[in-house]
Amino acid sequence: MPAWFIRMAGCNLKCSFCDTDFSEKMKRSEESILQHISSSLCKNVIITGGEPSLQNLKPLLKLLKYHGYYVAIETNGTKSLLRYRVEGLLDWVTVSPKQLPIEVNCMIDEIKVIWPSVILEKPAIFTYLEQTLAKYYYIQPCDNKNIRLNINEAVKIVKTHPKWRLSLQMQKVLKIR
Repeated sequence: MPAWFIRMAGCNLKCSFCDTDFSEKMKRSEESILQHISSSLCKNVIITGGEPSLQNLKPLLKLLKYHGYYVAIETNGTKSLLRYRVEGLLDWVTVSPKQLPIEVNCMIDEIKVIWPSVILEKPAIFTYLEQTLAKYYYIQPCDNKNIRLNINEAVKIVKTHPKWRLSLQMQKVLKIR
């Protein structure tokens, strides 16, 4: 699905495999973001980070929803998103946990575990996470120098945990920026 990615600066975790460039920061108003993305017909927005829940997202979310955008968020799950979900400002919530417990306090559409994770090291974590209600459960091999090993391990986990599906970062596979 084509989507605009709005990447928020800052994170409360320091994961070694993070693909966010924290050196480049710019401040943009909600209106300038809307002006930029409205240059195309794509009406899907994914807010990601860093950790987007560290920001006051309400003005941006309200503006996007007012203009008819489908709004998804990707979060590490350490902060509550309940107020945004209750107000109908989020259509989809993806939690990619890097520590437990998950603290979003609202309905989760998908849980996406990057594998291997520095914090979530044991395959038993998948059984634990299945107790967190979500529509979908994904394991995504970490895109690093061990990508082949990571894929093989992820496939083994999927075979032993039937709720889980394999996911890939297609933008990296297809070299889309």
